[in-house]
Amino acid sequence: MGCDKARMVIGDEPLGHRQMRLLSGCCARSAAVAPVRPGWLSERDEWVRDSATGAGPVAGILGALEWAREGAVAAHVMILAVDMPRASLGLLTSLREGVRPGRGVVTSGDEGFEPLCACYPAEAFEPLLGRVGAGQNKLQTLVSLLVEDGLMAVRSLSPSEQVDFFNLNTPEDLARLEA
Repeated sequence: MGCDKARMVIGDEPLGHRQMRLLSGCCARSAAVAPVRPGWLSERDEWVRDSATGAGPVAGILGALEWAREGAVAAHVMILAVDMPRASLGLLTSLREGVRPGRGVVTSGDEGFEPLCACYPAEAFEPLLGRVGAGQNKLQTLVSLLVEDGLMAVRSLSPSEQVDFFNLNTPEDLARLEA
């Protein structure tokens, strides 16, 4: 996009603030995960540093899981990418309701898993860390392995739900969103 997507205003609200509001409405605690504290984050919001292991979204997921485990913050972490402007509180709540002790939930649609809007169990930290340390960084593969390990359940998306997973990556995506 050529800009910080978290600062993009969609529907009178910056995306970063919107996603934090959704997470706060669904979870007891919420935090933005990034390599450095985002400038758009309010002073009252928590920030978690990306894990030193991995890169991109995998580093963020590992950072959130480490935060949950080490601080005894939660048994699960909800991951919501900043560039998913159609995600809803109802969607996040349905994901949260699908978790079980030691097992998270990820959705699956036409394009595979949706690992950046999913709920991961704290127990996924060690297996993810080991696989990333061994050079596996592709999220689709990592989530597939977590499913095989019984750490993630898969919830299939209906065609109408797939709209919630619209991802904002290009100016053309923005034009489609605003149309």
